[in-house]
Amino acid sequence: MRFRLRTLLIVTAWAALISLGFASPTHLWSGVVATATLVTILSGLLMAFYCTGPSRAMAVGYLLFCVGYLFHLTFLATWMSRAMDGGATTSLWSLFFQLYEIVHPPDGSPIQLRNANRFNFTAIGHNAIACLLGMAGAMAAEMLYRPQHREYGPVNAP
Repeated sequence: MRFRLRTLLIVTAWAALISLGFASPTHLWSGVVATATLVTILSGLLMAFYCTGPSRAMAVGYLLFCVGYLFHLTFLATWMSRAMDGGATTSLWSLFFQLYEIVHPPDGSPIQLRNANRFNFTAIGHNAIACLLGMAGAMAAEMLYRPQHREYGPVNAP
């Protein structure tokens, strides 16, 4: 699998955006990261409709994994949490809450501000996980789509 310089620059900009959001978890950065995630999903939809071959496979893989995670987070996790009295699906939320406390130790700021920042931090983290899972799904779909070749041609050749 080859990557273009443009792709690597986009991934670097995405990592910088996520890092900036984690460093300053305000409503602004939470909204920016959520909007960036939405733009990637909409771009994936366009690619799934108008591209062919490996590009379409990557777009479909991205959409399945990214939107699948967001669907799970929004609907399935809430339903499972109610069905299991809140014990089964809170691990990622508590992980981000603990990570927030490590990155932003208590400094005497008002509790309402810390709670808002903690929830923004968690939203940024969930959007980052959705995009990472989407990238993993895109790579997996492209690898599954790509025909396997041997030294003398495709695997199915006599």
